[in-house]
Amino acid sequence: MTHLSPADSPSRTCPTCGAKVAAQNSTCIICDTPLEEAPEVKGLPSRAPARHSSWLFWLAALAVTALVLGIAYRLLGPLFLPQLVSSLPLTPTVVPTRTATPKATATPTPTPTETPTPTPLPPRAHQVQPNDTLSSIAVRYDTTVEEIITLNPGINPDALQIGQVLLIPPARPTPTPSPVPGTVTPTPTPGDYIIHIVAPGETLISIAQKYGVTISLIRATNPEIPAGSDTIRVNQPLIIPIGTPMPTPTPTPNPYATPTPIPPYPPPPLLYPPDGAIFGGSDAVILLQWASVAVLRPSEWYELRITRPGLPLIRVRTRTTAYRLPADLFPPPGSQAREFQWEVRVVRETQKGVFTTASEEGMTRRFLWLESPPTLTPTPTP
Repeated sequence: MTHLSPADSPSRTCPTCGAKVAAQNSTCIICDTPLEEAPEVKGLPSRAPARHSSWLFWLAALAVTALVLGIAYRLLGPLFLPQLVSSLPLTPTVVPTRTATPKATATPTPTPTETPTPTPLPPRAHQVQPNDTLSSIAVRYDTTVEEIITLNPGINPDALQIGQVLLIPPARPTPTPSPVPGTVTPTPTPGDYIIHIVAPGETLISIAQKYGVTISLIRATNPEIPAGSDTIRVNQPLIIPIGTPMPTPTPTPNPYATPTPIPPYPPPPLLYPPDGAIFGGSDAVILLQWASVAVLRPSEWYELRITRPGLPLIRVRTRTTAYRLPADLFPPPGSQAREFQWEVRVVRETQKGVFTTASEEGMTRRFLWLESPPTLTPTPTP
């Protein structure tokens, strides 16, 4: 039996890649190209062609590789997967913006205008004189007998006592007509005065600037304002002297001209206190005031006349428009003569110490100076 060595075995060359291929191989082991069947060699057993051995090998290799990768993923995946996830860039989540629903604007509630409450006027007073009756007193003060009895409960209308003090209802204010649009308010003439009702927010400075007067003049004509104070209250009536007369140049007198008689001045308007006012106590401040009528000449004065039962006539000549009653005129305690009367006129000195009246006759006012202020009885509300 003859044996062939490997060197003696015939070999072939792959026609595709040129590699040497054993004689018994049917495909090239390099490029897997099918080869022609090798010639049979004597003494060697024939082998079955292995056409599918190459792809079976690669299939098994792929299966083994997949198995190894699966095992590695199972074992090592939990260790490296969190780091891999954390290293990835995060995509920001867009949060939807809520559009605010507009709220309805509340309509402002109109503030009601405060209606000023009128300040009640104080009552007047009258001291009963001989032959006085309730009817004559009511006619004198423009009121009624019933209103006088209401303010003086307990009096006997048919038996009034001389010297008895009766409270009189305050004077009814004359309503001021509302200004008509388009009309012009007349300008007051010098020497006039008006009653100003204090409005909310007004001060003495603003009132003085409004009427072109000084604060001291307003204080002088309104003694109810505390001394050295600017305090005023809403609805308080203030007497405002309007138009301080300015002096006019005096022409040079002609000695040959016939002297023209000077017309009389109008009566000075009385300002304060009102007719029938009541004062109480020896320390009461009683300031008599009147308005100017003109710029008086060097020989002219205002003459204030004050009378009281049991006292002589008091004459005071001054160039001012106010006079404060001295405390020594206070009636002594227990005296029934407590009613004062006063008037003002203009007088002219014609000779040394001789005076004549230079104004028309004016009105006379009265006031009571009691030992103490009377206690008012409240009027019952119907």
